[in-house]
Amino acid sequence: PERVSRLQGLAKLFYELCKTNGLDTLDATGECAVIPVIVGDFYKAMKVSSMLLDQGIHVQPITYPAVTAGTDRLRFFLSSLHTKEQIEFTVATCAKILIAVEQ
Repeated sequence: PERVSRLQGLAKLFYELCKTNGLDTLDATGECAVIPVIVGDFYKAMKVSSMLLDQGIHVQPITYPAVTAGTDRLRFFLSSLHTKEQIEFTVATCAKILIAVEQ
């Protein structure tokens, strides 16, 4: 029960940090441990995923035809073993990279 409760808290934290940082989580509410961040196109999803991996963050890009073209995303899978610091680092790094890629 404590792992489930911890995971729910981390998912809510991830979601809230995404919203604070202007990341589009589509219809996610932070109630699930799988949270998408919409990046918009195939190439951007692949590039951001690669750049995050360079920072030690492993996230899967989900692209067309698995999702509708133009809604390509990064799909984050959270675990009760993640720390608050890892969640904060991940969201901040993702936001920073997305801004850099869009320029």
